[in-house]
Amino acid sequence: MKRAMSWLARSAAAVLAVGLVNAAEPAAATKSPWPLWDGKESVADYAKRAGIKDAELTLDLGGGIVMKTTLVPAGKFNMGGRDELRENIEGVDVVIQEGWGPHWVQPGREVTISQPFYMGVHEVTQEQYDQVMGADPGREARYDKNSPNARDHSFRYGYGDDVLTRGKNYPEGTLAWEEAAEFCEKLSAKSGMPVWLPTEAQWEHACKAGTKTACPWGDDPTQWKQYMNYTQVKEGETAETAKETSGFHGKLAPVGSFKPNNWGLYDMLGNVNEWCHDWYTQNYLGAPTLDPVGPGITMPNGGWCHVGRSGKYKSQYGIPDSTGRWSHHMSPRSGFRIVVALKSTTSTPQGAVVSWVLGKGERFLKAPAKAENPPKAVAGPVDPKLRVPAGCRAASGAQAEPYTKSGWAQAVIHEASGMEMVYVPAGRFLMGTPIEFLPSQTERGFLAGEKPHQVTLTRGFYMGKTEVTQTQWEQVIGYNPSLFKNVGPEAPVDTVSWDDCQEFCKKAGGGLRLPTEAEWEYACRAGTEGRYAGELEETGWYLGNSDGTTHPVGKKKPNAWGLYDMHGNVREWCQDVHASGYPDGAATDPVGPAKEGEYRVVRGGSWADYAFFCRSAVRDGIATALFSKGKKNIWEDPKKAGSYGHRPNFGCRFVITAAGAP
Repeated sequence: MKRAMSWLARSAAAVLAVGLVNAAEPAAATKSPWPLWDGKESVADYAKRAGIKDAELTLDLGGGIVMKTTLVPAGKFNMGGRDELRENIEGVDVVIQEGWGPHWVQPGREVTISQPFYMGVHEVTQEQYDQVMGADPGREARYDKNSPNARDHSFRYGYGDDVLTRGKNYPEGTLAWEEAAEFCEKLSAKSGMPVWLPTEAQWEHACKAGTKTACPWGDDPTQWKQYMNYTQVKEGETAETAKETSGFHGKLAPVGSFKPNNWGLYDMLGNVNEWCHDWYTQNYLGAPTLDPVGPGITMPNGGWCHVGRSGKYKSQYGIPDSTGRWSHHMSPRSGFRIVVALKSTTSTPQGAVVSWVLGKGERFLKAPAKAENPPKAVAGPVDPKLRVPAGCRAASGAQAEPYTKSGWAQAVIHEASGMEMVYVPAGRFLMGTPIEFLPSQTERGFLAGEKPHQVTLTRGFYMGKTEVTQTQWEQVIGYNPSLFKNVGPEAPVDTVSWDDCQEFCKKAGGGLRLPTEAEWEYACRAGTEGRYAGELEETGWYLGNSDGTTHPVGKKKPNAWGLYDMHGNVREWCQDVHASGYPDGAATDPVGPAKEGEYRVVRGGSWADYAFFCRSAVRDGIATALFSKGKKNIWEDPKKAGSYGHRPNFGCRFVITAAGAP
């Protein structure tokens, strides 16, 4: 597959002759903020009030083929499900709000879409896709019932024995996310308009079309057959028997065969699954409420693939609704509809994280950040009596650690790598998340694995003052696998696997090892008990302030023990095998499950994560098999990648036990 252009580079692309039939321009280009939909007016009335010339926009694709879009007003809506709320009234526990929805639509929240946009009236048809993308024999084979490609697709993704219908007015429904994104890139260049896949917030807002029920036609269960092409094939049924019981034909339908919603959008539910821009996450914990665009490339328990909406024309599951969401990461097959920005609107969902897809990973294109050096140790004499680990020397100007008066140097330099490491004293702390820091029922349910318990660490240790930098990694291993090389040599190494970290320790020597997750959280907290070891904006790079990239280490404030970037920047591997929760009771020097396991612990969150997933206690388990190994990373040789390939937000820092220290 060809590499798509940068979303930001599109603005400089030459506008081809294939242009707009209806030009759309706000009457006041500098008007901000846009008015929100009042809940009653028509789209045409909203456009007039907002000063937008056209409530509809038609894109000319050439060859007599057009694509119709309609304006979607800016507005507020309730996204996702509802959390159950209880209140004690005169000694009685009363449910004041019923919970609704599975965990992947929780917690529900009021979301604001601050800018109007145009959305495709229909799902992109096969004719439209062919016109923009050109002929593709491989894609054509997906419609051939005798093709292994088509049969693999149909069996693996719930279509039964049938193959999608081929026809110019039928939606294109055989696409991977990459193919849908590439279509948007090409159409954007042709039209001179910013074209992209909708964020899932934009999609749900448009699907609801001002309604407050799960389905845009209301709660009447008899109405759904008028609005969407869907057949429920229950266990033991065939497509034919389901057709008889449901009244539907059990196969793909031409676009526009059913009633539109209140804003004139057809087939928002059923027919084909529709790709969205966002990476998938298993819940909305920590998600923003203003123009959310989803997380970056990964999050705890999700983010390895893109999110889809709508639901297809046939499934064994229940009737699709506006909150439903799903993900696929192995040769997914779905359709899509486009979103077009008004001419004066320059921001796009890709504004925070600019990407193209290559193979089965994601590549990030950012303007190079100014490389800066990390803070240097203060020069000064070194006390020759200071104790230091083997393979290390006392850092310039180092004094004895002040916590236990053991004589160990407070800061040392690991000779083989050049890493500066600081002393962390032995001690006791509350590991996990106290219940008072998880106020909602949803948070408490999701984060049961963070059960608070007392942990005692009996030995002091040295921990890397910063995450391992690209320079340090290259000095030991001999090559730099990072994708964010443009940030500079003092940026953290960003595409390393757990196995890579073991190799680093072996080559560097000096007793280096990955920290246990207990050591990691203890060092991160540095005596604190809250969500973060200080103010997150001051101490960490996360999705809200990272601008879609890593940053040179040591540019935020350190914690009380002098450790930088414990929150965000890159996620950090720990030594432990991952367990879903902690054992009951207090623990001393815990090291995780004794048996070997496929999943290893990662901590700290990254530049691509919501703030909620950069907390001191946040933990996740990542399968080490998901990462390729060797000098050539996935971007240099995608064929050598594993199922998912490297991710540009996995880094590390190492520890050395202060042998014999209290």
